[in-house]
Amino acid sequence: MTSASNHSFKEQDFHIPIAFAFDKNYLIPAGACLYSLLESIAKANKKIRYTLHALVVGLNEEDKAKLNQIAEPFKEFAVLEVKDIEPFLDTIPNPFDEDFTKRFSKMVLVKYFLADLFPKYSKIVWSDVDVIFCNEFSADFLNIKENDENYFYGVLEVEKHHMMEGFLFCNLDYQRKKNFTLRMHEILKGNEAKGELDFTKWCWPNMKALGIEYCVFPWYYTIKDFSNAYLNENYKKTILEARKNPIIIHYDAWWGAVKPWDYLFGLKADLWLNALAKTPFMSDYTKKMHTNESFYTTKMAQQHYFSSIKSSKEILFKTPYLFFKSYLFV
Repeated sequence: MTSASNHSFKEQDFHIPIAFAFDKNYLIPAGACLYSLLESIAKANKKIRYTLHALVVGLNEEDKAKLNQIAEPFKEFAVLEVKDIEPFLDTIPNPFDEDFTKRFSKMVLVKYFLADLFPKYSKIVWSDVDVIFCNEFSADFLNIKENDENYFYGVLEVEKHHMMEGFLFCNLDYQRKKNFTLRMHEILKGNEAKGELDFTKWCWPNMKALGIEYCVFPWYYTIKDFSNAYLNENYKKTILEARKNPIIIHYDAWWGAVKPWDYLFGLKADLWLNALAKTPFMSDYTKKMHTNESFYTTKMAQQHYFSSIKSSKEILFKTPYLFFKSYLFV
């Protein structure tokens, strides 16, 4: 995107709303995510106000108090608003089968209805919570013009007409103009899905690319040569710089990264743990590890012998060696 210095801002432009949606299962990751965002904003030291909207389901008052405790030291430039959206979710048709909803919920659809949830905003940032923010992003967001005709800004996938949906700039004014949420309701009715739906394909070509620094997978740090890597061609010249200065590290399990809250020794898990350690959820996490000790030891053993970032050939030959080394040659 073009530099913000090329755009003449109005005073009200210096406000950035950002929305997250999560339930009790993702409360601890959300705490680390929110802290990393606020810390990166504080380090940038810009005169910009932020409103963080936590759209939640199933949280109790203690959970909400801990979220507010995270935001309290940053109140000079940021406000956190926690809102229970269970009644709103009830208005959205559920297109998912039973297996999918055991792991996820209709909350994955919230990003497509932000124009209804936030009628006072012309644009908003959306982010998943399985991410860590390393740098702030205000210039690119504020540079979106009032007459912009794109539904979303995001990182391009390899496949044509597809955009990664973990972090988006959402142009709510344009979505309202094109009755986007109404179209989403119509698409959901009678649509049976076994996985997360790709709604961005209905928006092409009214989508615009963000740099790859907005979605750096830990897996990228294992690659020496990106010329043949599974990566959109637009990013192969910029990925090395993005690795050095990422805006967002995205712990997407499909890209060779075990979620850091499941395996603390994974790639870039230290960034997540460092953020979590500065939140009131750290004690909750350590208690959870103690209570579910068998799960975490199994996960560590699995990654030791069958690492998700190793090739099949390496696993085939190295795993027996590690096993015999550990259990026979002692």
